[in-house]
Amino acid sequence: MRLLLLTIYVLIGANANAQETKTSIGFALSPNYSSVRYVDNGAFSQSDIELIELRTTGAPGLSGNVFFQYELMDKLFITWGLGIQNYRYSTTYYSQSQIEYPELSVKTTYSQFYLQLSASVKYRIYKTLYVRAGIGADVLAEQRVEITQSCPTCQYYYKGDDHSNFKEAMLPVSLGVGYELKLSDRLNLMSELFGTMVMTDAKYSVTSSNSLPQRPLQIGFSLGIIRSF
Repeated sequence: MRLLLLTIYVLIGANANAQETKTSIGFALSPNYSSVRYVDNGAFSQSDIELIELRTTGAPGLSGNVFFQYELMDKLFITWGLGIQNYRYSTTYYSQSQIEYPELSVKTTYSQFYLQLSASVKYRIYKTLYVRAGIGADVLAEQRVEITQSCPTCQYYYKGDDHSNFKEAMLPVSLGVGYELKLSDRLNLMSELFGTMVMTDAKYSVTSSNSLPQRPLQIGFSLGIIRSF
C-alpha cells in the first residue's frame, strides 16, 4: 500500500514538473511605427491616389498585450494573446480637380486603438532564438481622427474632427524574430522584431464619394517577460 501511494506521488510530481516547462504566461510592450496602403475603389483618379500615397507619413505608437504560451512539442509553441493595438499615420491630399484652388490640401491624421485577440505559432530555431507567425482579430475600441484643410492662395484654413466611419474589425497577420534570455529557472526576458499587415479594409468605402479604403502596416519591437509554471 505504501509502495502504491509512493508511486502515485512520484507520478503526480513528475507530471507537475513536466507541466512547468510547457505552460507560460507573459506580458509585452511594443513600440511601433505604422503606415498604410490603399485599395483603389474607383472613387479617386489614379493621379490623386499616387499623390495621396506620396504624401502619406507614418507615426510612432505603443501597443501592449498579455499572452499564454504552451509547448506543443520540442521547440514548437503556440501562444494566445489579448492586448491593445495602436495604429497611427497621416495623409495629405492635394486635389487636382479643384481648378479654382489647386493648392487646397486636406491632411487627415489617424490614431486608432483596437482590442486584439491573437494566436501564433512559435518555433525555436537555435537555443533561445525563435521565429513566429500569427493571425489576429482587431476590434475597434476608439478612433481619433483629425482633418485639417488649408489653401495658401485662397487664405482658407479649417481644422476639426473627421466623423467618417471605420470598420469595427480587421484581420492582421504578423511575422516576428525574437530572442529569449533566461533570467531564472522560471523567468525569461523576451525581445522581438515584428511586422504586421492588415488583410482587410480599415475604413468604409461607402460613407462618402471621396473615401479611400486603407489597410494599416506596422513594424515594431516587443520587450516583455515570460514566466513558466
